[in-house]
Formats: sequence, C-alpha cells, structure tokens
Amino acid sequence: MKADSFGIGIFNTKKQTIDFNGFRENQTVLDPLTIDVNDQNRLGAICFKQKTDIIINDFITEHSKYIKLERKPIRGNDNMSVIYLPLMSKKESL
Repeated sequence: MKADSFGIGIFNTKKQTIDFNGFRENQTVLDPLTIDVNDQNRLGAICFKQKTDIIINDFITEHSKYIKLERKPIRGNDNMSVIYLPLMSKKESL
C-alpha cells in the first residue's frame, strides 16, 4: 500500500504525550513531533484515548466526525486521507 506519510506514536507516561520519532513523509524523515494525549482536536490523541480506529477518506468533509477544529499538521503536509490505529497490548494503548 502506498502511503505519502507514515509514523508510529509511542505514549510517554511521564509527559502524557504521544511521541512520533522517525515519522516519514514522501521518503523524508521529519523531525520528531509530540502531541498532548489530552488534546481532543488531534486525531492521534482521540485514537489513543478512545482505543478506536479512525479512518478518513476525505479529511475536508469527514474530520468533523472526530474533531471540532480543522488543524494543520504539526510537521509536514496536509493529507486528504488518514488512518489512525491504536497500538494495543493487553487491552491497553501503547
């Protein structure tokens, strides 16, 4: 499957953040980025907290199902479609 962007976020229990190291976009590794696990306008935080898959085919028309604000990416470019899947172990998000 072709993907313009790919990253894996790991939960930092001390800081209550999700840290993305080695995030790739168009075959380029981006600088590390972090999101607050309690930021309910970030899809990664919602996926983590609710332990649910988020699949969006058209971000412009579908983002409002999950978030109130249409926010720009912290790093990199906008993507029209996105998939967020929680990494789970023993029913807990990683």
